[in-house]
Amino acid sequence: GQQLAGMVLGFVVWVILAQMLPIESFGEFNAAFAVATMAGTLASLGLAQYVTLPFRKALASGHFEFARGLRRMAPRCILIASLLTYGVVFVAHLIIDHVSMIEAASFAAALSMLPLIALITYLVGAANSHGAPGRAMFLSVPGLQILLLLGLGVAFLIRGYHFDLIDAAVVWSSAMAI
Repeated sequence: GQQLAGMVLGFVVWVILAQMLPIESFGEFNAAFAVATMAGTLASLGLAQYVTLPFRKALASGHFEFARGLRRMAPRCILIASLLTYGVVFVAHLIIDHVSMIEAASFAAALSMLPLIALITYLVGAANSHGAPGRAMFLSVPGLQILLLLGLGVAFLIRGYHFDLIDAAVVWSSAMAI
């Protein structure tokens, strides 16, 4: 049920975003968001899948030292990897900027979501390993879509029809940070 609700809400979010942005900006945002999502997979370092085993062992054995250390270090590693990935992907974009439909400033704004995408992936994996998959799924799918809808509504009230790609990136980043 939560996954279906998240998909429907996600569709509604993208339709509203398509209505709010000029067509060129929507295309730019969509392309940059896709790159950020793919780069987020790299930047998460696979930790969302890795944490399951140490956390489950800690719950079973009662020895939480390694799991606590992992819980503290994993987000730092993800942030460092995100910054490195951001640098590599952005420099690569600048190199091919002459053939890309995405402007450098727009790409940088959308790519700023990279650490948040990677952290959400890790946090959902950590929550799943702690036995809270329902809450983790709600926060990462329908919960995020609800925050995006609220953010787009607030942005429309503030900016009206002068909504642009940077505004969209701010709404997305704010929703993911919450």
